[in-house]
Amino acid sequence: MVDMETLSTGVRPIILSIGAVMFDPEAWSTPEEILAAGGFWHANILIEEQIRAGRTADSDTFKWWMSQGREAVEALFTPPPVLLQTAVSQFVSWVGAPHTWKDIEFWSYGAATDIVWLNGALNDSSFPDVPYRNVNCLRTLAKITGVKCPEFGDKHNALHDAVAQAMWVQRCNEALRGMKQSWEAPR
Repeated sequence: MVDMETLSTGVRPIILSIGAVMFDPEAWSTPEEILAAGGFWHANILIEEQIRAGRTADSDTFKWWMSQGREAVEALFTPPPVLLQTAVSQFVSWVGAPHTWKDIEFWSYGAATDIVWLNGALNDSSFPDVPYRNVNCLRTLAKITGVKCPEFGDKHNALHDAVAQAMWVQRCNEALRGMKQSWEAPR
């Protein structure tokens, strides 16, 4: 599961933070189990070099950030921010070499946001895209099942959101298994 916090909802936003967790979509896990079992990765990103590189911010998103709690904004500086290229290289090292990505399912909350932003950052750092066949959309899954997001940690903390969203995928898949059983029940 990949989650990003940004300063725009556009195609090439300034990225503030990236959080990711590895998880089993078919399990039923607590946040602690997800963090311990699959591993996690998180980085806050420096803004200045992204501005010079032409990444964008928009006033509505900036205003939205200013209306968030102090904890959410302070979390963008702990751990200390790093260059986007450094964060992307660390992410690739954590996930594994791009030639292994065909074996990894990538999840995000929205088909047109986090993975698109991740691919842009990967391309800027000379890495290949996440394989499109391996991209999964939690937003669509949640709409189909009607399952609500479980609460965990601080909202708009990329790592905490990635954990909550991983649990959400698990709960949605559990709901789908229940739906499948009711479809297959003898009548």
